[in-house]
Amino acid sequence: MKREVIDKYVKDLPGLLEEVKKISIEEIKTDKAETPPYENMVIFLFGYFFKFFKFKGLPVFSKEYPDAWVFNEEPLSIEFEARSSDFENHKHDKKVCDLIVCWKHDWDKCPDNIEVLALEDFWKLAEEARSN
Repeated sequence: MKREVIDKYVKDLPGLLEEVKKISIEEIKTDKAETPPYENMVIFLFGYFFKFFKFKGLPVFSKEYPDAWVFNEEPLSIEFEARSSDFENHKHDKKVCDLIVCWKHDWDKCPDNIEVLALEDFWKLAEEARSN
């Protein structure tokens, strides 16, 4: 994850990393999978960590694409995915989404107009902080 994305959306990185340390990454992965198998787990984790983000108010969820809207300086559309590349696999409209919240960012050709918040990276940052 780009540091600019963290700085843009996370208001309390130390607090978020402390909360992340309470959850073993092994609890999230299932059947030795590299990522959570369902985007619902990503949605759950996003909600669990929501207080550490800079969004104002609560997210507004949709039954259609995009999955949700949040408010920062302006409304942002969010699509939740287990992997960022699932966005392309699901053939979502790239012009409609502002932010992908996923477990793993693996989409090399992600358009510049879409930012990616990969939750897995918070576990990596917490691990780095532990080793320093």
